[in-house]
Amino acid sequence: MSDPDLSAELRQALQEQSFGIQTYELTSDPFEHAIIKLLEGPSIMVKVTVQGWEVVEATTVVYPYTAPSTSRQRYETLDNLLRSNSPEYAAKESQKLQDKLNALFEQQR
Repeated sequence: MSDPDLSAELRQALQEQSFGIQTYELTSDPFEHAIIKLLEGPSIMVKVTVQGWEVVEATTVVYPYTAPSTSRQRYETLDNLLRSNSPEYAAKESQKLQDKLNALFEQQR
C-alpha cells in the first residue's frame, strides 16, 4: 500500500523535473515508483520514502557514460538524485538557472 502524500510528491517532482529527463512512467508493483529515462539514454527506477529518494534499479550502458549507482544512496530530493546520476540533467538544470538569472538581469536594465 502506498502513502498518498508520497505518491503526490512522486508525481509532482516528476512533473517539475520533466525538463531534464526524456520520459517517465509511474508504476505501483510491488510499490509505487517511477521509471525515468535519462537524457543519456539509460533508465532508472526510483522511489520516494519518508527517508528520501533512491535509485532502486538502473540499466547498464557502455563507455563513456557511467551508469547510475544502485547502492541505495538516499537523496533529499529528486533533483539531487537526478543531478548525481545524470550529467546531462545537471547541465540542463544549470542552463535553466542561468537563463532565469539572465532574464532577471534584463528586467533590471
